[in-house]
Amino acid sequence: MRIYSLLRPRLIRQIIADVVALAATIIAFVTAGRVRSQILEYRQYGTDLIDAGADITDVLHGFADQVRQIPFVGPALGDTLEGSVVIPDQLTEAGAQLQQAVTDFAGLAWTLIAILPLVCVLIAWLPWRVSFAAKSLETAKLARSEGGLDLLAERALALAPADAVLRIHPRPARALHHDDAVRDALAAIQLRSFGHRGARHVE
Repeated sequence: MRIYSLLRPRLIRQIIADVVALAATIIAFVTAGRVRSQILEYRQYGTDLIDAGADITDVLHGFADQVRQIPFVGPALGDTLEGSVVIPDQLTEAGAQLQQAVTDFAGLAWTLIAILPLVCVLIAWLPWRVSFAAKSLETAKLARSEGGLDLLAERALALAPADAVLRIHPRPARALHHDDAVRDALAAIQLRSFGHRGARHVE
């Protein structure tokens, strides 16, 4: 089984397709990584909210401690003051939620930018390459079978470029049934198309 043709036009198309598929995959993953990193930078806003909540909490605790020093009513007033203020907790919760939202969005962006293009590349490229490999294996088996070279020569007559066929013999359709050299040469065209150098080099 071969993965590349030995015929120049098909070989060039295969190489170009492989390079494009590889380049598209690399570009998609690199771009996805950069976008994800840039989005994750916005987690800092959540951190700022959490820090702000902590700072306000510290201030309120300090203020409550001072209030407790007031005779008679101070302790009760300080406890009430600490228990009634919820803004710091809300800021802390909002900051945590913002960080999680940014993380989730960064993951979604990475998936859309990296995975979806990769799936599209695989859908467009992989079946074509697998099909070639399967046909290469089928062609090799056919070349080793009885009468296989005759069939390959006939396929070359139908599928190969006319100039390549006519270079072998001016009347190839008639000659292949009477001249083994013509038959082998025509079969070799089909074999090279699927990556084999000839009937004697089929693996």
